[in-house]
Amino acid sequence: MDNKRNVLTVFKNIYYEIPLDNDNYKIKKELIDSFSSIPWDPPEKINSNHYWNVLSFILNKYISQDDYKNIDWCKKVIDIFQDSN
Repeated sequence: MDNKRNVLTVFKNIYYEIPLDNDNYKIKKELIDSFSSIPWDPPEKINSNHYWNVLSFILNKYISQDDYKNIDWCKKVIDIFQDSN
């Protein structure tokens, strides 16, 4: 059995945790734009670290350490990203 996490599952869980409002429009749009090509990508790209790096970059861009400490959904999103279970 492969214990490797599925980046699409993590992406989906993160995406749905982010509230839908004007303040979060940019992060949600960037996530969708970044992952929209995945159906056409070769398996070696999908199974590589490429999308993990993209996800990490986006989260670092929009969520600060203070956000993590003070905003519930930010903490949940980062915890989803970091959780290996």
